[in-house]
Amino acid sequence: MKGFSRLVLFLTLIVLVVGFFMVLNRLSDIRGEIQTIQLALDLSGNSEGQIISEGEENEPSEDGSTEPQESSVVGIPTAIIFNTMSSPTLQPQTNIAVIVENVSKSDDGEVLVRLKAFTSEASSYSALPVQDLVEIVNLSSGVNQRPADVKGSFSSIPPKSVVSGTAVFRVSLTQRSIILQINADDEIRFYQFNFNKKTYKEIVLG
Repeated sequence: MKGFSRLVLFLTLIVLVVGFFMVLNRLSDIRGEIQTIQLALDLSGNSEGQIISEGEENEPSEDGSTEPQESSVVGIPTAIIFNTMSSPTLQPQTNIAVIVENVSKSDDGEVLVRLKAFTSEASSYSALPVQDLVEIVNLSSGVNQRPADVKGSFSSIPPKSVVSGTAVFRVSLTQRSIILQINADDEIRFYQFNFNKKTYKEIVLG
């Protein structure tokens, strides 16, 4: 009986230790996310060393004005935050925090993925490989679609700065949903966007 009690106590201790480390690991993940969000807030509120690169300009109309033309665009704000290593084209490589701010689709089939990159850990210029970072999943062909164009100065980002821009995709005019693949360092993530309902959610594929 005494041996059984010791066994139960031993198993209980193991469960408690495993549970403690699981909670500790989760707290570490949450702390990292909070630090990334805090970084975004700090850099957004600090004009020193900050660079905002939209990469988009309005073309002047026939009367010389630069007012944007009206078009039907469905935009979905997001709260997707992740970290990735900078491109090896500029050394040394550094960790870059990335926020997906918005995903939208226009009537002409153009899908815009708006990104903001933070280089708080960089000691020199770095580059964000947007072409390899985001893709649209094609379940029928199995061949993902990469951006047709990237707007923004992601190829040369100063240290301790923030740069924003857009990855441009082109899909069918009638397509009302997409699956966005994000190739983060820690894992590959998938997000399904429904432009009819103006919603998105993280999903699991494969």
